[in-house]
Amino acid sequence: MSVLGKLYYRLSLVFGDLFVTSLASSLTSLEGRYGRTLYELAPSSKDIPEMIEEARSFWSTIQDDPSLKKSLLTKLVHQDIQLKIAKKLVKVFKVSDLMERFIFLLIQKGRFSEFSKIIDHVETLYHHGEGIMDIQVCYANPFSKDERESLKRLLGNQYGKNLEIKFIEDPSLIAGYRVHLPTKVLDASFSKQLRLIQQHIFEGSL
Repeated sequence: MSVLGKLYYRLSLVFGDLFVTSLASSLTSLEGRYGRTLYELAPSSKDIPEMIEEARSFWSTIQDDPSLKKSLLTKLVHQDIQLKIAKKLVKVFKVSDLMERFIFLLIQKGRFSEFSKIIDHVETLYHHGEGIMDIQVCYANPFSKDERESLKRLLGNQYGKNLEIKFIEDPSLIAGYRVHLPTKVLDASFSKQLRLIQQHIFEGSL
């Protein structure tokens, strides 16, 4: 059976019970609580996709600029200086008043380095509210375009759900894949097999 075939089979065994998503991490983690706050402050659910795009564009600019990363994502720079830098940036980006206040709040609380994770939680909450299931497929060797489309069609046809599938290359897997579903992870990577072998050797069971 091909790698993609194995993926289909394993998904079919567990996927049916996963649409009732556990949002425990979004409710209990610090990033999750900030994310829920921002999510609930949005004027309406229709505004959330634009808000997420705005936030990620802002974050991407910081990540792409070494000087901004050093200034805004380290505790070595005083918060007053970080706020001055952020105030200039939000004017350039013309971010919404809500996003501007939220960015300033995170800087004042020393949590701006978690901004990207917080936005991920906002997206998770939005997808949950819209009946969209998030799936992340990490792979060592890329799926072809046809394989990706085939997977999307299979899941959509079989479960009748709105799916948001992200494919992420992860060389650390060595080979195989890892599928992140809402409440569990399916790990069929070679790196996992190596860890199991190492564990067995350590425990003297090999």
